[in-house]
Amino acid sequence: MVKKDGRMKAVAEIFGNMKVVKLQAEEVRLEAKVTALRHAEMQTLGTYVLAEATQTALLFTTPVLVTLVSFYTYTIVMQETLSVSKIFTAMSLFSLLKYPMMGLPQAIVALMQALVAVDRMEEFLNYDDKPVSATAPITGSSQPAIQVTDATFGWDAKTSVFRRLSLRIGRGELVVLHGAVSQGKSSLCAALLGEMVTQSGAVALRGSVAYVPQQPWIQHMTIRDNILFGQPYDRVKYHRVVDACALTSDFASFPAGDRMEIGQKGVNLSGGQQARISLARACYSDADIFILDAPLAALDASVQRQVFSKCILGLLAHKTVLLVSHNVDVITSPAVNQTMELVDNGTVVQTVVSPKHMEPEFEPTLSSPPSPLMHEAEDDYNARADTAALEGLNLLRSPVPMPPNTPLFVGDIDDHQADVDEQRILSGKLIVEESRSEGRVSGAVFWTYAQACGGWPLLVVLGPLLLSYSGVQVASDLWLSRWSNTASKVSPETFLAESSYYLTVYSLLVLTGCGVAVGRAALSWAAGLAASRVLFDRMTAALFRVPMAFFDTNPVGRVLNRYGNDMTAIDTRIPSLAGAFLTLTVSSAFAVGTMVWAMKSMALLIVPLLVYYYRMASFYLQSARAIERVNTVTKSPLLNLTAEIIDGAHVVRAFGPHHVERLVRLHHA
Repeated sequence: MVKKDGRMKAVAEIFGNMKVVKLQAEEVRLEAKVTALRHAEMQTLGTYVLAEATQTALLFTTPVLVTLVSFYTYTIVMQETLSVSKIFTAMSLFSLLKYPMMGLPQAIVALMQALVAVDRMEEFLNYDDKPVSATAPITGSSQPAIQVTDATFGWDAKTSVFRRLSLRIGRGELVVLHGAVSQGKSSLCAALLGEMVTQSGAVALRGSVAYVPQQPWIQHMTIRDNILFGQPYDRVKYHRVVDACALTSDFASFPAGDRMEIGQKGVNLSGGQQARISLARACYSDADIFILDAPLAALDASVQRQVFSKCILGLLAHKTVLLVSHNVDVITSPAVNQTMELVDNGTVVQTVVSPKHMEPEFEPTLSSPPSPLMHEAEDDYNARADTAALEGLNLLRSPVPMPPNTPLFVGDIDDHQADVDEQRILSGKLIVEESRSEGRVSGAVFWTYAQACGGWPLLVVLGPLLLSYSGVQVASDLWLSRWSNTASKVSPETFLAESSYYLTVYSLLVLTGCGVAVGRAALSWAAGLAASRVLFDRMTAALFRVPMAFFDTNPVGRVLNRYGNDMTAIDTRIPSLAGAFLTLTVSSAFAVGTMVWAMKSMALLIVPLLVYYYRMASFYLQSARAIERVNTVTKSPLLNLTAEIIDGAHVVRAFGPHHVERLVRLHHA
């Protein structure tokens, strides 16, 4: 299990970021890495296969060995005479013990696997929980929205990243956090959200929180669903957010507008589009506190101006905003209430903007283009925005503080910017539906697996072993019948004298059958192991060589399903069931043939029974195949959703416990 976990982790990382892999031309190296992890797993799997082959051999050999020992003890040790009634009575009793004895090892193996699973789950559940929300209740309008008091933060309980940190952000303030690269700006955002361990001190966020991470978290769903994030659709509110985040023109260029389906991790969106969709999701939540980790970094200059003026200074004018930015014009903007600079050793230098910076005569300079950032953005925004809704708002001044639960959108606003037609015919669906076969399994599938197992050479060796095992079983039963018949024809003394001869022949037949059973079990499991290796290598080679379009239209959950559940079935279930199927089929054919040979009239009864059995089996197989196919297909979306939630767990927790509960319900559904 440990080896498999390591392989699955590597597979998820590689195929979840296949675009980077192909751009860096790392296919060969990473394919070798996956293959090496698989080979390490196969060594462990070889031990498992050896144990399973031994168990399978014991399942078929133990009953006949018990029969042999019993007859030897009864005739040679106890000097008793065997009769037909005694032999077949004993064999009937032994047959009653056969299936419990065959099932006991399987039950023990299943129990051990369950105990291992429980231990792994217990270890996982004993990990320390992350806080679902770092927000504190609102107790008064005079208290700051964000307050950190003499707090020490670290990624674990032993090492510290920020020591004795104190800061205070008032309600309705716009605060810019800046600093050199790798100084810990994102870490500070994580600390405020409760993602880091608070070793000492206290941190409080008073109000609901919306978070935009530095690396946008985009779900595999439509753009609209990503922005709504589980909330009801409000047309006016939605289009105001879309316009403020400069997404209107992008939607107009998409084949299905905002109903366009986003691929895995936003593969069909640019970095700037991903950042603006992530920002739009935060704005639509209408939270009290916005923690924005460099949402402008991936945008060009003109889009930065539009988003900063319309969204941060306009839409979020009366909200508490902590904005991470390197842009000098943003940092020195007169609309900023205070700045915080991260310096060495996790120290925060907090600076309140001087009142003189708030004079309207102040104009920040831009390196490119030369026109002032704020004035140009303000003119553009006021020319297009609803003047009734924005009356009295000066985008160059610090917004007036308001209660943290003030909605962003109030009043009946005429949505004249709604460029996306609600009745638009949807097109351009990105993700292809996972196909599901119907009807019988094609013979080509069986032959492909047989070729992976060894092809004709395997069949040449395995066929005689199966026939020999069934033939020896029938021969041993016939020999017992002949031995028991001598009891009525000779004296007891003669029977006892000849018992050694009959018992020796019977022993040879039984031991031969045991040897054939062991060989058959070992060969079938070895062939299954070879097939696992061949099919895994073929699948891996094919996936590393398919065009990027395949990963754009197939979520990573499908790949994980193939490498996880399907490979587990190929590794363990198919070799076991295939070997048992072949053995029992040949044994049944020999048993029926023996009955017909011994009693010709039995054919009149057996033929109708076989026809009835075939029809019942066909009826069952139709349902069994359909259920198995549905079960396999439905696992892929579940794995995909799980992988997405794990990637964006920090974002989900930041938005609050109700979003955590919503995604848990979605996972269960």
